[in-house]
Parts: sequence; structure tokens; C-alpha cells
Amino acid sequence: MPTYVHGRVALLGDAAHAMSPDRGQGAGQSIEDAVVLAAALADENTIETALVRYDTERRPRTQATARGARTDGRRTTSRTAHRAMVTMIRLMPAPLWRRGIAANGNPTWRWRPPHLRSPAPPH
Repeated sequence: MPTYVHGRVALLGDAAHAMSPDRGQGAGQSIEDAVVLAAALADENTIETALVRYDTERRPRTQATARGARTDGRRTTSRTAHRAMVTMIRLMPAPLWRRGIAANGNPTWRWRPPHLRSPAPPH
């Protein structure tokens, strides 16, 4: 999708960026959407500005996550490929596995909630 926003309507969660369950990120991405949208609505002077901010902040991350899930899913389209992947994960040395899930090693775990700015005084 080129945008998750149309007028004063915003799509969140699976309505905006449905993805395969390969990464288990559907609910997590939906919660992130809600947090970013709430922060934008609290910070911005207009709903329209808040929705543009939400769209700008969320689309790159959610689209990258969905692309990654889709790519991973294509790699495991057969039972043999799936078994091979599971076996590789099980045989992976613990230090390598921990590095892959460390906050600095995996973009999925790097997300931080937005900091609220001081709201502008009403006009």
C-alpha cells in the first residue's frame, strides 16, 4: 500500500499490513501501530497531521517486517525445506542465536515507543 491513511481514516494492524505468521509479528505490529498513532494524536495540532506522522513512521517498519516474513515463507514452501530450516535453528550455537535476537542484532527487537513531545498550546 502506498499509504495507511485516507482523509481522517487510518488503517492499523492486519487491515494495513497483513503478514504471514512466520514471524509471529501480527499482534506485536498492531500494538506498535496503536502506540505510534496515540503518540501522534497527542503531539500534533490536527488529526490530519497526526495521521500523516503515523503513516510516515509506521509504513517503513511494517512493510519491511511483512517483506521479511514473505521471504522467509517462500524459503519454506516444502516440508523438506521447513524441516531443514528447523534443524538448522536447533543446531545453531547458543552464542550465535543470542546475537541474532539481541537488540542490536535484529531489527524486529530494536523498536522503541515514540517519546511524547510537549503538546502545543491550543489556538
